[in-house]
Amino acid sequence: MMDLDDTLYSHCWSYIGSGSANVVLCYNGVNSIFKGKAIRLRLKNTDVSTTEIYSYIHSKRFDKLREYMVNMEILNISEKFLYYIQNYLNENNIKLQLDLTENKCLIMKNIFPTYISDYKIIKLSKYHTFFINSILNEVLFEFKPKWLYKMPTDHINCRNCLIARSKGQEFIPCHLKLINYNDPNGIDEWCYEISIKLKQMNEENLNIYKPLKECIKFNFTIVKTLYELQNNINIHERILSLNSQKDVDDDLQFNMTLRDCSLMMNLTL
Repeated sequence: MMDLDDTLYSHCWSYIGSGSANVVLCYNGVNSIFKGKAIRLRLKNTDVSTTEIYSYIHSKRFDKLREYMVNMEILNISEKFLYYIQNYLNENNIKLQLDLTENKCLIMKNIFPTYISDYKIIKLSKYHTFFINSILNEVLFEFKPKWLYKMPTDHINCRNCLIARSKGQEFIPCHLKLINYNDPNGIDEWCYEISIKLKQMNEENLNIYKPLKECIKFNFTIVKTLYELQNNINIHERILSLNSQKDVDDDLQFNMTLRDCSLMMNLTL
């Protein structure tokens, strides 16, 4: 039985990262039950509970993506454990406030086999991040596809590119190249842009073009599935017709959730 209180006071939880509503920590201790695991805790002032998130992720809506998703379980957490983690965050100057009223967390496999501090993190943009461990000769690539959609014929630029440009991002490889069936070289071009940008950021000895291209083509089903699910409804018409929060139904909510996912690729050379 998993009991997070068994890991208290052993200084074995380490910060991996956080978003607007969650923080993720990995276990680095000797307890075999938690070895190789990571936990996801909710932050203060978030509207949706861990239980609601867990139920939503395990609903039938995600069945077509299930084989690609990280397996997770829901676990009870005590107030004592939450305060312990909050103290850890404070002591390490990680300016995050946990929801100390939450009594559940998500536990899953840790995709990093060692400490996150062992990785050199290179952000090409908000949507493209490399994790490089020279000791293990490991290269991980986190990619956020965002909007994979059928661009209206009267549009010149896609939504992803326009938003990135409006936020001042300089590196903007168009994600729609990945699903442009009229251009058989789209994936090659996109991977080339990524590899050149990485080289420009002082990683000239790391050539990820070939492994990135092979990884995407081998796992293209997940990109295709995301694209098909995102285009089940006319997202532009739906958004333009919104008048209040009540107009956001389950289909629209699911559609927007798919636009906020991350793909993690192992490009180990």
